[in-house]
Amino acid sequence: MTAKILVVEDEKGSAIDLKNRLKTLGYSVPPPVFSGKEAVQKASENPPDLVLIDIQLRGDLDGVNVAKEIHDHLGIPIVYLMEDAVQEVLQDEKVIEPFYYVLKPYEERSLHLNIEKALYHHKMGRVWEKLYKH
Repeated sequence: MTAKILVVEDEKGSAIDLKNRLKTLGYSVPPPVFSGKEAVQKASENPPDLVLIDIQLRGDLDGVNVAKEIHDHLGIPIVYLMEDAVQEVLQDEKVIEPFYYVLKPYEERSLHLNIEKALYHHKMGRVWEKLYKH
């Protein structure tokens, strides 16, 4: 089964490039979204398997708050895209497991690895949850 990935990036050129790279890696990618509000709406209407989001998203909601809302309310795993210069953001208590991140400019290998790790850990978490709820 091909994983569906929602791209949330406020720079249109970067979003299109990322979408194309993800398709090359074999993922299903709906049209990217460019704002936090739109990301929450799209994820709610047609849940993806994973959300790839710019941590410094401009607009009404930043990437951290959008990711937290999507993850907390919909249980969708998140992978952040971030500039090397903003790694201090990772110290924020809201930016902890189960989130993963890829530094810009990203390499396909790193992008692919982090997506697969996030999908795997999410899947295994659901398996453990089912085992221990019974």
